[in-house]
Amino acid sequence: FCYFCFFFSSRRRHTRYISVTGVQTCALPIWRLGEHVRCQDTRLKGITSKEPTLHRNDRHMNRKRTESFAVGDQPQVDIGVSSEDVLLIQGPGREISVRIEGTNADDFALTQAGDTVLITAPRGRRLLSGSGRLTVTVPENTTVDVRTASGDVHIKTSVARLDVATASGDVRAVDVRGDARVRAASGDCTFGDIDGSLDVATASGDVRAGTVRGSVSVASASGDVRLAAVVGPATFKTASGDLAIDTFDGPTFDMKTMSGDATLGIPRRRRLELDLQLLAGGLQNRLPESDGSKPEKTISIRAMGMSGDVTLHGA
Repeated sequence: FCYFCFFFSSRRRHTRYISVTGVQTCALPIWRLGEHVRCQDTRLKGITSKEPTLHRNDRHMNRKRTESFAVGDQPQVDIGVSSEDVLLIQGPGREISVRIEGTNADDFALTQAGDTVLITAPRGRRLLSGSGRLTVTVPENTTVDVRTASGDVHIKTSVARLDVATASGDVRAVDVRGDARVRAASGDCTFGDIDGSLDVATASGDVRAGTVRGSVSVASASGDVRLAAVVGPATFKTASGDLAIDTFDGPTFDMKTMSGDATLGIPRRRRLELDLQLLAGGLQNRLPESDGSKPEKTISIRAMGMSGDVTLHGA
């Protein structure tokens, strides 16, 4: 004979499926716990606890590392770090000097390929390395590429071209003799004069620059934009935030915004073609009267927005 026994349980099994679309990391210090873990549940008795202790080696906390590389006529530096602040200064001669201060100074990879010096954070610890400072001394007119998760980028010398990608942190640079490009989640962007184009995409943070002689493209969710002068075509896409250009003399100006005012300074003897589609807002014309002279060029201005005024004044 064969006997079959069936067991049934009334306990339901609860299963939750979570769709993960991204990975969030946080650069926090790692603590080593003692043999016992403090239990916050007062129902569990008889478990002792010990305060967590942070094991540090002061000798490594103050690590400093310096290396130098000879370069030719087209110097370039490629930087990939996590939470270190990046400072670029100008030095004499055709040499790139790298100075790293922080806990992982000895773990950085410093390599050279032709005139390009590559500075890379420790592999596998890019987002967990301790904060520190990276100082790079470069010749004038060096091409600069920086990728960082957090930390400020400050460039105190003229560079040939600038490309920065950061999750958070301010970007400051003096004159850029070529193009300047920034991709940021948050943080302010401040530039001197830019001989090439300016391309900024940021979720939040203000954008400021001197004279931009090439084209301008700014996409921002929030934050104000202030430019001293623009000579080339300009495109702005913002959700909120004001825009001000002291002198706009480019051929075309195109703005799309949800809310925010735009103020443009227009030079004399310019013919304007206006296409304004503003649901709540209007045109504030503060231009001086024409002196009867023949226009020297035509500027096309197009603006679309939910709210906000467009103000035109003399430059």
